[in-house]
Amino acid sequence: MGIENRRAKRIAVSATIQLKELEVIHEGQQIEKKKPVDVDVIDISETGMGFASPVHFEKDTFFDANIHFDGMGTVHAVIRIVRFDEEESKENHYVYGCEFVGMNTEDKFRLNVYRLVQESKIENQNESQANQQ
Repeated sequence: MGIENRRAKRIAVSATIQLKELEVIHEGQQIEKKKPVDVDVIDISETGMGFASPVHFEKDTFFDANIHFDGMGTVHAVIRIVRFDEEESKENHYVYGCEFVGMNTEDKFRLNVYRLVQESKIENQNESQANQQ
């Protein structure tokens, strides 16, 4: 594994979201959009997330993402692929890192609440396991 470049702590999550590539308009002509793709979220932070996809994407590709958290609603974000993890990838299972480049204030708040709740659950589980030993 290389040098850690992340600006925020990520927490492991298990979720599936759908990515829709942003529509590109070139010289007044609309370019055909690709179909939405379901991807598996691996981890998430306030600044980005890691995910695995059955489809290979190019670095610096932008997507609309709707991330649903149980009991917390849905967070809408525009993401940009910033990393392709060749070591973790294999045929039909490509691993990426992305950054959030567009998210409204309410969704940022919702994401941070979700992250804090998950971190608290992990801490409580770790304390409980330590007390049992």
